[in-house]
Amino acid sequence: MVIVLMLGFFHNERANVLQSIIGVMLFSTNAHKSLHAIFSQIGLLVAYSMTIDHLHELGEDAVANLKSIGHWFVVGSAFIHIVYDNINQYRKNWQPSLNSQTTLESRTAMTLIMQNVDDPLTFDGPEYEHQQLENRSHKPSF
Repeated sequence: MVIVLMLGFFHNERANVLQSIIGVMLFSTNAHKSLHAIFSQIGLLVAYSMTIDHLHELGEDAVANLKSIGHWFVVGSAFIHIVYDNINQYRKNWQPSLNSQTTLESRTAMTLIMQNVDDPLTFDGPEYEHQQLENRSHKPSF
């Protein structure tokens, strides 16, 4: 299989997709550059510089996506909602000692929700706030 990929590389540049994926996986695990060089000489990976180029291309795509999302938000064609929750978790130690005790861990989970304004079922945040302010101004009668 490796030999087929190596020979295919000379005919088609897209034949080394598997080698690129393995290179990105090695990079993400902080593998040493020399290990990357050895695997690329064997033919299992593309060159280290090619892996870095792939990562830069992926970063440019992400920047373009973020810019378009920001443009939609500025123009007003999308709403962005941030939903967060505090999560508390007790870790009970069944045999407590001076080194290990029952602890409380607190974390925060966050989700970013983007909605298109054109959809009639979209939650309208500014309209909701306006209605809340109106409801607070009316005092309940007894």
